[in-house]
Amino acid sequence: MFLADWFPRKWLWASPDWVKSHGVSSKEFFQRMGETGHVPPETATDVLDTLKEGRDTFLTGATE
Repeated sequence: MFLADWFPRKWLWASPDWVKSHGVSSKEFFQRMGETGHVPPETATDVLDTLKEGRDTFLTGATE
């Protein structure tokens, strides 16, 4: 929700490349947090699924 709605409206300067880069960083961060137990594995999986499934939506928001 954050990446698809609020973020594009408040950060109009964000380019698709910037969104891709930060998506990769977020993915790596949550993978590691889930592996080390800093967040419940279910939460990490949910975030990773959201990042994967919403990728096109996030990129569309960055180009508008």
